[in-house]
Amino acid sequence: MPVGDSLKRFASEVRGIVVDGVRESRRILSERQFNKTTKATAAHSLMVEFAKERLLGLPEVGYINLKGRHLFLLGEEWAVCFKKFDARMRCRGIATDQATAFMEQGQLPLDYGEGTRNPVNLVAGYQYTDEACTLFGVFVVCPITSRTNEWVMPLYDEPTTDAGQAVALFPVIPQGPLSAAAEVAPVLPKLRRSAEEEREETHGQ
Repeated sequence: MPVGDSLKRFASEVRGIVVDGVRESRRILSERQFNKTTKATAAHSLMVEFAKERLLGLPEVGYINLKGRHLFLLGEEWAVCFKKFDARMRCRGIATDQATAFMEQGQLPLDYGEGTRNPVNLVAGYQYTDEACTLFGVFVVCPITSRTNEWVMPLYDEPTTDAGQAVALFPVIPQGPLSAAAEVAPVLPKLRRSAEEEREETHGQ
């Protein structure tokens, strides 16, 4: 399932949706409400809301609500939902039959017309670095099971790592199967966060 310009042209918009969803969820939640479950639920709702506002006005973008799963159709090639990732880049949430089918690239009930292909199912989301819920990064993954991704695409806002080495803004990193006996998180280059992002994280804690 190769990634081409058809997906990368949406990458900056998707990154903004995820970052703003996480930041806004931190802002609106009170200290008493601020727990992992509530925060993740709020972030998901806001990501979906922002995606509707920002993506649906773009050419070739569609939307369906598939029994509560909000899917954004980027052209005829990609079907994207929004989630939180764990340390091994797996989606957090209840493993329903529908969720499992989506992760296993099950065919979606979509009608694009005769002669068009079934879109690839993708997940866009975020990962935290620690229990303090510091935002580590924003990613798009291509799942092939509920435990395995074919590839991970970090969505960076600047092409510079902490070490000062240049990297692609939207590199595609193969992940491969995760062994049930020895799971290993993908090695991803961490980019230097902007001053604005660091201020947001400090004030949100």
